[in-house]
Amino acid sequence: MEEKSDFEKQRLKNIEVKEKLFKDLLEARAKLKPKRKIASEPGKYKKSPPPPREKSSRIAKAAKENERLAAIASDAEEKLLRTLELQDLYFSYGQHEASQEEVAIEFEDFVDSMSLSTYRNKSNVASTEDVQSYLSRLASMEDRFQKAKAPEKLVMRSITSTSIHPDVNTVLVGAGNVEGKLFLGRFSPALDGPLEEFHFFTPHDKSISHQTWNRFNPEELITSSHDGTVKIFDIRNLEASVLYGDVDFMAEEGKCSTHAQVDKNTFLVSREISGERVLISLIDSRVYSRRNKDFRISFQAESINSIDVHPTNSDLILVAPGGSPNLGIFDLRNVSVRGRAAIPLAKLKHSFENVRAHFSPITGNKVIASNENVVQVFDTENVTGGGGGSIEKQASVTDGDFDRLDTLGCWHPKFDNLYFRNTRTSSPGNWQIRTFVTGPFPGQSDGIEIGDAIPCVQQKLKFLSVHPTLDVILGFSSWGKISLFQQSTK
Repeated sequence: MEEKSDFEKQRLKNIEVKEKLFKDLLEARAKLKPKRKIASEPGKYKKSPPPPREKSSRIAKAAKENERLAAIASDAEEKLLRTLELQDLYFSYGQHEASQEEVAIEFEDFVDSMSLSTYRNKSNVASTEDVQSYLSRLASMEDRFQKAKAPEKLVMRSITSTSIHPDVNTVLVGAGNVEGKLFLGRFSPALDGPLEEFHFFTPHDKSISHQTWNRFNPEELITSSHDGTVKIFDIRNLEASVLYGDVDFMAEEGKCSTHAQVDKNTFLVSREISGERVLISLIDSRVYSRRNKDFRISFQAESINSIDVHPTNSDLILVAPGGSPNLGIFDLRNVSVRGRAAIPLAKLKHSFENVRAHFSPITGNKVIASNENVVQVFDTENVTGGGGGSIEKQASVTDGDFDRLDTLGCWHPKFDNLYFRNTRTSSPGNWQIRTFVTGPFPGQSDGIEIGDAIPCVQQKLKFLSVHPTLDVILGFSSWGKISLFQQSTK
């Protein structure tokens, strides 16, 4: 047998020592007594939960305020996008206090006692004799409120838009203000007739920037507002329904500054988000608050000051953007909805920015554009025949060397060549309603002339509306005074 080496001997010895040590450890562990397990009653020694921590009063107040604001926002959105009935709309104003029940009864009597009619422009242009006859009657017009010294002259403060109904049986006027409130006043057609009804409603939450009567339904007033909606006020049923409204658009502080009616069911609405985008939407009133298509114009614009539809060709529209001297005539059949800016058939350039422009009401062959104190006329007859490009102004008239007249002019709906503005006279504190007559004139080229005027207006009238069939001119100052110019019956 081979003898083990010293290394192998030492290894075996180490194994023997470790086995003995492991055996001793097992014997020592076996001798240990296990701890007795004490049975406890269920839940007797269960740890109670810590008391709830008190919330910070600042955080609690902030949470309550957030809940309150969310509720207000939800209510505001619901109010903006639902049909508003009399209990939501009506409010009393100063001396015109009345209950909702009284308002409902008075308006029911008002609507039932008359048949409101629409007005359609005639296809033929009024003769020179008709225009001259009308101008001669202007000199005998008087402001019924100044004559009667009526206390109702001040109707509502901070007026932002006005309208006059074309019905031949009564004089029904509207005015909106910066708070989204709407004034409706009804008067007899005669200057010496009684002052009848004044009522006040709240169809919007912010400024009513534009209003027009529906050309196909004489009982509906259409209003655009900076709350981001366009609404239809039904005066027979005393309710305001939404023509356009979008919660996401309102959440971005979107504004609807103006609108125009293309046909019975189709409307154009300006949609503006400050500093971001300016669009025009084509709206079908039969599809609740939905836009059929949006398009943008090729001009740099901060807003849309006015949109007008050509009186004989509803495919053509005239757009006056804010912050730009460029005006454009566009064909709705050619506007793009794929992001490309719409290119105008014709571009009209005013001498100044921030103008409002409108086609002449019968033929649409002329456009008058005016800003604070300059009126300019453009010949657009060739546009419908395929012409276009850049159209130079025919003539320009300055109202006078006065700063910031800030008066919005208007065409006479019945005459294709008669335009109205409110301008100051040479006498301090006196104003007049001035007429501008567009050519052609006998013995000279086309252009524009200053015609006769209504003298002795005791206040500056920012808004003018002319009745198409009655000799009535409505004026409002921006701070809420109404003037109603009519011929005396005596």
